Amino acid sequence: MEVILMVGIAGSGKTTLSKLAFPNHVHVSLDALKTLSAREKVDMLAQHKYRSCCTKLPNDRKRECVLLRESLNACKNVVIDDTNLTRKIRAGHISTSHEYGAVVRAVHFTNTSQAFNYNRKRMKKLSDSVLHGHCGKINAPTENEGFDYIQHMPKWFYYIGPDSTLLAE
Repeated sequence: MEVILMVGIAGSGKTTLSKLAFPNHVHVSLDALKTLSAREKVDMLAQHKYRSCCTKLPNDRKRECVLLRESLNACKNVVIDDTNLTRKIRAGHISTSHEYGAVVRAVHFTNTSQAFNYNRKRMKKLSDSVLHGHCGKINAPTENEGFDYIQHMPKWFYYIGPDSTLLAE
């Protein structure tokens, strides 16, 4: 089994790469979890046997933890499509993944300036101050965190769609 943690500021291309490069992985995303109904959110936590190990986390992170554990318990590959900016956030994903014997990979998006360009093309734009805030918080992933492999996407990396248009996250 494999768990891939996308690491990068909002708008850097994480979701686009997740969907293009890992279509057969379970896609765990805080953005997707936010779209659940209130009832679905309650049910997801109430019915899950892993909820006790995720209790110290904020609600959306609890759901993310539950989804990761359910997927690994079913022996499925997972991509965690979130900013994963800090070592503290990544530590929970890494330790859970190792509990299940999964290989843990990081895909680190270093193209912070490109993220500002992508953001201008998004339907749901973020303010530049949010992106600058992310730039100030991000810790580059390191092997001593427990990653088996780290892929640093080069600063010049961007996506070209099939019709030669730039694809945004």
